[in-house]
Amino acid sequence: MTAFYKLSGSGNDFIALAEPDLPPAPEQIRAWCRRGISLGADGLFVLRRRDGAVAMDYWNADGRPADLCLNGTRCAAQLAFHLGWAGDRVRIETAAAAVDARREDGGAVALELPAPPAPRERTVEAGGGFWTGWSVLVGVPHFVL
Repeated sequence: MTAFYKLSGSGNDFIALAEPDLPPAPEQIRAWCRRGISLGADGLFVLRRRDGAVAMDYWNADGRPADLCLNGTRCAAQLAFHLGWAGDRVRIETAAAAVDARREDGGAVALELPAPPAPRERTVEAGGGFWTGWSVLVGVPHFVL
């Protein structure tokens, strides 16, 4: 049996594993995140204590890793606080960057993010047309119209 936590933040929900012996395999992640017949979640993350900080590995529901999920990172910080791994501040080390988190009044968690690189104009083909917008990397790539 695998011990897990289920967390929700800003409309997303996550399965979390705290210091598991082994990271989950992609097929396990897909099975656990499948809605309707399993736990159901937008993604899964693993937390580990590391030298006064917390390391977070994140996977989307399809089992593929992602460098960062901001709602998942907020939930990871909340879990670290809940587990007693941190006081009112914690550094979450992700594949994208280290993110500082702090507890706010009312139980909210605020993240302090590094500034992203300047957005670049980009044109993409989708839905039978061409769309010009802005490409920006905030841990994971976003395209903004």
